[in-house]
Amino acid sequence: MNRKVKSPDGTKRKLLDAGLRIFGTISFGSAKLEDVAAEAGLTRGAISWHFKTKQALLREILIDFSVEKFNAVLGIYNCGESPLMILEMLIDYHMKHMDEFHLLISALSCSSLERPEGLEDVFSFMDEKFNEYFTAHAELIIKGINEGVFRGDLDPDFHSRSFYTFLWGVFLNRYRLFSHYDTEAMRVNCRDEIMLSYVKPE
Repeated sequence: MNRKVKSPDGTKRKLLDAGLRIFGTISFGSAKLEDVAAEAGLTRGAISWHFKTKQALLREILIDFSVEKFNAVLGIYNCGESPLMILEMLIDYHMKHMDEFHLLISALSCSSLERPEGLEDVFSFMDEKFNEYFTAHAELIIKGINEGVFRGDLDPDFHSRSFYTFLWGVFLNRYRLFSHYDTEAMRVNCRDEIMLSYVKPE
């Protein structure tokens, strides 16, 4: 699969962003291309020019997202900063982009259940990206433990996954149960909870 994606033009960018919002809320199976066009403020003809099917649109949404957001996160892991600073940067990045990650996870969950044909390679690619996250985070935990800044009882494999489960879960619960909750307060609370569980007591 070609993993290099050209930067979308204005119309295509609107359709990709609108498609992510629609597939992340209505679900892939229930949504129509007309819904995406309406969300983007464009005509049905505009979306047909760029995407002939929902599968084609979803394919490009997932690849576009992974190239930009996933690679940005992997870049944080590899930036050379201290484990504590990297942890702070990861939390900040995800909090700033949590709306988009929430929509992606929702779209992936629904799409995976509905098994749209012809997208097996894309879902495999996304699995690879998530596994890269978990591997990089496990390595970060090991480094933090070895440097004496992270708690020695952290389990790298378990906590590499629970870190993202906690981040995404907090935000999803905010949507479902605490829609009025202050975003900044949620970010600070989330950061404090993670730091408390990671940082070695003095």
